[in-house]
Amino acid sequence: MDRIIAMEHMDPGELKIGRWGSTEDGTTFTRRVKPGQTLFGKRRAYQRKVAYAEFDAVCSGDIYTFEADETQMLGEFLPFLVQSNEFFDHALDTSAGSLSPRTNWRDLADFEFDLPPLDEQKRIGDLLWAIENHHLGLRVHVETASVALRIARARFVDDPAFEAVRASEAFEFSTGVRRTPGRAAGAHMTRYLRSANVGYGTLDLSDVQQMNYEPDEQERFRLRPGDVLVSEGSASASAVGMPARWADELPGPICFQMTLLRLRAVFGVCVPGFVFHWCMWAYESGAFLEVAGGTNIKHISALRSSQMPVRLPSLDEQQERVDRLEAMTSAVAALRDEAERLNVVRGALLTHTFGSD
Repeated sequence: MDRIIAMEHMDPGELKIGRWGSTEDGTTFTRRVKPGQTLFGKRRAYQRKVAYAEFDAVCSGDIYTFEADETQMLGEFLPFLVQSNEFFDHALDTSAGSLSPRTNWRDLADFEFDLPPLDEQKRIGDLLWAIENHHLGLRVHVETASVALRIARARFVDDPAFEAVRASEAFEFSTGVRRTPGRAAGAHMTRYLRSANVGYGTLDLSDVQQMNYEPDEQERFRLRPGDVLVSEGSASASAVGMPARWADELPGPICFQMTLLRLRAVFGVCVPGFVFHWCMWAYESGAFLEVAGGTNIKHISALRSSQMPVRLPSLDEQQERVDRLEAMTSAVAALRDEAERLNVVRGALLTHTFGSD
């Protein structure tokens, strides 16, 4: 027995264990794991860490190992019971502790649920496992397609066959407005985006705040379709330079805060899609991080980033390359959407099976 399973080896929402530690590196873990057991992370149960063991191992004391009584419940059905909202709600309600809450077996043992007959368990389990395996396959496809997209992006937007120009010759750089107490109220309250709204190639518009922008400021700082927003600074290296593209998702005017840089294509020099994919490449390759200054908080600043080299093909060549990258981006998004739909189907089936009337 040479494998170790710790909490960090269990991924929320994923039953398969795809990584583990080695006993050769030493361990204090003693709890035995056998194939066919269901593993449940009792510490911080809100993380929803459940797994199905397919090999012998030892695991952390923060992981419970459940084994079905096969006269009452099929072993392959048990992990889906533990994944159900009802089980997690019970685990959370019985957890104690502030920084690292834990539930315990004494309380979990009181969990009550409706148990289908064995033949129905088999039918439901087979369907849920088919969904689980398809979801796992989709995740592999997403990872593979994402890697291919990053490789293609690097080849298309940083092609040494083309002469480099300063970024300021291809893109317009703008810094947003500073949020001050004086802007908290006014006659021209306007929605704006900030760093918290910008993710890796995506925008989170669930919490869009407002501050006062005078009419001339609304015109100057409003976003247009195709504008790229880049996180200008962060204490986390992984967030510095993170870009997302604005596509008029909300009715305007929508402006932006000074924690973001806005990059816009220079008309007649660059196409908007090239700006986005160049920014994605600059983030993925670490080029943005390389020009960042500061010690505890890294800032790329409009001045530094505008001096970065950009290898700029002709407009027609830019558009051709952008079209190919957009097709790959859409393919990755379609795979992610299918995986999300599977999650919804799985959740509905779990609720139907274990939910209360």
